[in-house]
Amino acid sequence: MFYGRSREGICDAVRECISQASILEPDYAVLHAGNANTDDLLIREQSDSDTDVLKALTEVVNDAVSRLGGEPPMRILFENLWWPGLRMTDAAGYRVLEKELEFEDWGLCLDTGHLLVSLGGVRTEEEAIDLLLRTIDSYPEDMVDRIGAMHLHLNTSAEFMRSHRNGGEVPAGREDRIFAAYDRIYGSDSHDPFTSPRVRELVEAVRPDTVTHEMKTVDPERMISDFICQRSLFG
Repeated sequence: MFYGRSREGICDAVRECISQASILEPDYAVLHAGNANTDDLLIREQSDSDTDVLKALTEVVNDAVSRLGGEPPMRILFENLWWPGLRMTDAAGYRVLEKELEFEDWGLCLDTGHLLVSLGGVRTEEEAIDLLLRTIDSYPEDMVDRIGAMHLHLNTSAEFMRSHRNGGEVPAGREDRIFAAYDRIYGSDSHDPFTSPRVRELVEAVRPDTVTHEMKTVDPERMISDFICQRSLFG
């Protein structure tokens, strides 16, 4: 829908995105490693497997990078989501990337909020920190070494997720389905700030090169206050 209508068109679009981003000389780029099927999001079923999505993704990225000289102009980090693809609940998706990618300069971007949704959701911040620490502790050392960035935010959306577990009425129109899917996404993935100093344990467990305090709201003042709240825990 966003990248093209054919394999060739998608490969060209991804190559062009990487090429255009390189003009800014960033340290890294982030690519969401998942497939967002609108109907699947609404009915809480998933028609694609993680492995199939990741193999298709790596095929596209390999093609794009091969036409840029064999290595990307900046490191490419693959970010976890909670739909089919890279979930990072364990090392399975990482192993697919490790096997299928044909270039060396790549890594992982661990999004804590997305991981909480993948793990089934939590009700409290303390529960979230404990669950994230247990999951990170289960990662093999080489996977942790590949995590170059962390998108740090909190979701305590277990009740919202459970209330929509059985899906619901799916709108007939395509545009209406997209808006309904976004409502489901924002309800599950609220990007709230951590308030407990224990959040530092998460960063220390991974030791990424970069931490992004990823707040999300339509209110700029709220976004700034959320950022200050979370960032102050690292002062």
